[in-house]
Amino acid sequence: GLFVYPDSERTDGHRSIQTTLLFLLSSTTSRRQHQRPRRRPQFNQIQNPPVLTAVLDSLSVARRGCSVLNSIPHSCPVLLTRRTAGDPSASPCAALGQEWLDAGEMVHGFVIRSGFDANIPLANALIAMYGKCGSIPMAEALFEGMAVRSLVSWNTMVAIYEQHGDVVEAIKFFHRMLTEKVGFDCVTLVSVLSACGRSGALETGKWVHEFARSHGLDADARIGNVLVDMYAKCGEIADARKVFDCLHVRGVVSWSAMISAYANHGDSEEALKLFCLMKSEGVRPNSFTFTAVLVACGHSGLVNEGLKHFNSILSDYQMSPTLEHYACIVDMLGRAGRLVEAYEIIRGMSLCPDKCVWGAFLGGCKLHSNLELAEFVAKDLFQSGSNDVTFYVLMSNMYFEAGMLEDAERIRRAMKEMELKKTAGHSAVNQ
Repeated sequence: GLFVYPDSERTDGHRSIQTTLLFLLSSTTSRRQHQRPRRRPQFNQIQNPPVLTAVLDSLSVARRGCSVLNSIPHSCPVLLTRRTAGDPSASPCAALGQEWLDAGEMVHGFVIRSGFDANIPLANALIAMYGKCGSIPMAEALFEGMAVRSLVSWNTMVAIYEQHGDVVEAIKFFHRMLTEKVGFDCVTLVSVLSACGRSGALETGKWVHEFARSHGLDADARIGNVLVDMYAKCGEIADARKVFDCLHVRGVVSWSAMISAYANHGDSEEALKLFCLMKSEGVRPNSFTFTAVLVACGHSGLVNEGLKHFNSILSDYQMSPTLEHYACIVDMLGRAGRLVEAYEIIRGMSLCPDKCVWGAFLGGCKLHSNLELAEFVAKDLFQSGSNDVTFYVLMSNMYFEAGMLEDAERIRRAMKEMELKKTAGHSAVNQ
């Protein structure tokens, strides 16, 4: 692994964060490779709990693909400030991998040995870290073991349950907050409503909406945005629109949520009409807005209009199209039978196409029975070592439909040898 050590004894906070984080990651890599780290981490240079808190946050930032050295100086003051305001989202919500959990556990061990475990912001950061790593029992144990908890502590636990789709536990924790009279804020309700939207718990979501209204919080933009999203995900588009129309301030998040609601429920006309209204009111669309617009165009077969919006992302707004945008436009062209055009767009991508982009393309090939083009692309995908089951299933089905049973069986055998299994679908049932 790569080892980076301090070249001076400076005690600058950002320097301490950078050095510690880089050592943690390199030492966990060494441990996996059965190598011995050349030097123990210089934890004794860190006598400041907020620095350790920021190190834990930085594990999340780095896991999202950000440059550690670039992200830390800018992110730490903001993260620490937001945490004191009760916002558990001060730590990014990306799920962390095992090596990041190992690094976090090293910090946790030092915290205990140094007697910092009573530091509330640091304990909150540890809870959030374990939650993001999927180690919910450890997060729960830390929370229950706190002698004194802040509102952030409670909000962090509710957010963890929400992020893992456990609406029952999120609601139970919210009720516990009310019972123990610890208070609540908009951040609490946003997490609970998000959990309702994720699980389709409409009746619970309505109850939380009424609770927010009775406490005068429904006018808050964050609550309004998540209510639009919750009602839309539960299929109540009319209720989502009522909330949207009552918002005093509608930012790009509000508009994008409502446009997405119409697009995902097949009302492309209303989605595109709302997009035009948004632009006329001077609200600049963002990446999520364009994803919703492209989905709307795709559902209605408005290929040329979709291409116009896709091209405007760069030409009119100087934004780079995301993988989601490419997947939408490839799917749109594929459904229309314009497969060669779709392939040319993929070849011209500045990003590396992911499974969604290639899956959309192969789906178009299957729809229009273009086995030749599908084979051409699938051959490269298989040779590159792709083990995404979707590609294998699509090709097997195409061979079967073309009467090429031996080829279909060959793909199935390859799936079995690679132990690839088709993921079973599931549905959320409102309880």
